[in-house]
Amino acid sequence: MIKTSKLFLAAAGIALASSASFADDDKIVIGGALSMTGIQAPLDTPGYNGAQVAVKFLTTMAASSASRSNSSTSMANRIR
Repeated sequence: MIKTSKLFLAAAGIALASSASFADDDKIVIGGALSMTGIQAPLDTPGYNGAQVAVKFLTTMAASSASRSNSSTSMANRIR
Protein backbone atom coordinates (compact mmCIF):
# COMPACT_ATOMS: atom_id res chain seq x y z
CA MET A 1 0.00 0.00 0.00
CA ILE A 2 2.79 2.43 0.86
CA LYS A 3 4.58 1.71 -2.42
CA THR A 4 1.35 2.37 -4.30
CA SER A 5 0.89 5.70 -2.52
CA LYS A 6 4.46 6.77 -3.30
CA LEU A 7 4.04 5.75 -6.92
CA PHE A 8 0.79 7.69 -7.16
CA LEU A 9 2.40 10.81 -5.64
CA ALA A 10 5.35 10.54 -8.02
CA ALA A 11 3.03 10.20 -11.02
CA ALA A 12 0.93 13.14 -9.85
CA GLY A 13 4.03 15.29 -9.44
CA ILE A 14 5.24 14.44 -12.93
CA ALA A 15 1.80 15.16 -14.39
CA LEU A 16 1.63 18.55 -12.67
CA ALA A 17 5.14 19.51 -13.68
CA SER A 18 4.61 18.53 -17.30
CA SER A 19 1.34 20.44 -17.58
CA ALA A 20 2.88 23.80 -16.67
CA SER A 21 2.86 26.38 -19.44
CA PHE A 22 4.09 29.93 -19.66
CA ALA A 23 2.33 32.88 -21.23
CA ASP A 24 4.07 35.53 -23.32
CA ASP A 25 2.56 38.33 -21.26
CA ASP A 26 2.84 39.06 -17.55
CA LYS A 27 -0.68 37.98 -16.59
CA ILE A 28 -1.15 35.30 -13.97
CA VAL A 29 -3.71 32.63 -14.82
CA ILE A 30 -5.19 30.57 -12.00
CA GLY A 31 -7.31 27.62 -13.02
CA GLY A 32 -8.93 24.67 -11.39
CA ALA A 33 -11.74 22.18 -11.63
CA LEU A 34 -14.16 23.06 -8.84
CA SER A 35 -17.68 22.05 -8.04
CA MET A 36 -19.67 24.91 -6.55
CA THR A 37 -22.91 22.90 -6.31
CA GLY A 38 -23.81 19.34 -5.48
CA ILE A 39 -22.22 16.82 -3.18
CA GLN A 40 -18.63 17.88 -4.00
CA ALA A 41 -19.19 21.58 -3.21
CA PRO A 42 -18.29 21.41 0.51
CA LEU A 43 -14.92 19.92 -0.44
CA ASP A 44 -14.13 22.37 -3.26
CA THR A 45 -15.31 25.62 -1.66
CA PRO A 46 -12.19 26.06 0.55
CA GLY A 47 -9.96 25.81 -2.53
CA TYR A 48 -12.06 28.41 -4.32
CA ASN A 49 -11.90 30.72 -1.31
CA GLY A 50 -8.14 30.23 -1.14
CA ALA A 51 -7.79 31.23 -4.79
CA GLN A 52 -9.78 34.40 -4.09
CA VAL A 53 -7.44 35.24 -1.20
CA ALA A 54 -4.43 34.69 -3.48
CA VAL A 55 -5.88 37.03 -6.12
CA LYS A 56 -6.51 39.74 -3.50
CA PHE A 57 -2.96 39.31 -2.17
CA LEU A 58 -1.40 39.54 -5.64
CA THR A 59 -3.51 42.57 -6.51
CA THR A 60 -2.47 44.29 -3.27
CA MET A 61 1.19 43.48 -3.89
CA ALA A 62 0.93 44.79 -7.45
CA ALA A 63 -0.71 48.01 -6.28
CA SER A 64 1.96 48.64 -3.66
CA SER A 65 4.65 47.92 -6.25
CA ALA A 66 3.02 50.38 -8.65
CA SER A 67 2.85 53.11 -6.04
CA ARG A 68 6.55 52.68 -5.34
CA SER A 69 7.65 52.67 -8.97
CA ASN A 70 5.22 55.24 -10.48
CA SER A 71 5.86 53.61 -13.84
CA SER A 72 3.28 53.32 -16.61
CA THR A 73 4.38 49.73 -17.19
CA SER A 74 4.11 48.70 -13.56
CA MET A 75 2.88 45.29 -12.52
CA ALA A 76 -0.54 46.65 -11.56
CA ASN A 77 -1.16 47.78 -15.14
CA ARG A 78 0.01 44.43 -16.49
CA ILE A 79 -2.35 42.48 -14.21
CA ARG A 80 -5.42 44.42 -15.29
